[in-house]
Amino acid sequence: MVKHINRISKEEEELKKHYNQNEDAADEWSHITGVGSKIEVRDAMDVTDRSIFFSNKSKPQTKQEIVQEKIEEVKDNVSNTHQYQKFVNVLLQERIKDFKKMLDNEKRFAEEMSFFQDIKKDKTELNKVNPKYVSQNDARLIVNNLESEYTAMKERLDHEQEKIQKTRVDLEAKKQQIEQLKEELRYLG
Repeated sequence: MVKHINRISKEEEELKKHYNQNEDAADEWSHITGVGSKIEVRDAMDVTDRSIFFSNKSKPQTKQEIVQEKIEEVKDNVSNTHQYQKFVNVLLQERIKDFKKMLDNEKRFAEEMSFFQDIKKDKTELNKVNPKYVSQNDARLIVNNLESEYTAMKERLDHEQEKIQKTRVDLEAKKQQIEQLKEELRYLG
């Protein structure tokens, strides 16, 4: 049994007859219609302009049309670029504003957190802080810190005064020793 490559079933033959398709190679593409005018020329070399279009727009015929088309493309590209640039600038401005706000919040947070720590704060540090963020507890803390500094300074002063008093006593003792030695030297001499 020989198999035929181009064997066609009876149903396919009926379909071909129905759609008026011949097996002839010349008529194989006859069912596809073209767009545009059909050129009636006997010699294919006599045709000067051959073009195939794959879009809705036809090819511009003159240089002016070509230039006008390119100008429109450039205008569109410039407009798109300008619009994109505006969008990016607005986005960057928002990011910068958010970043500055975040830095301010972080700074304020650090200052507020420092109030909860038992670090001694002097008045100059608290003058830097916005008064509306200073609470009564902070004011009490300032007073307590100032009182503890006063107490420490008073203790140092008392200690220094005790040293001075002891030094005076030592000076008196030395003075008495010197006078005693002078009297003894008078009796011996």
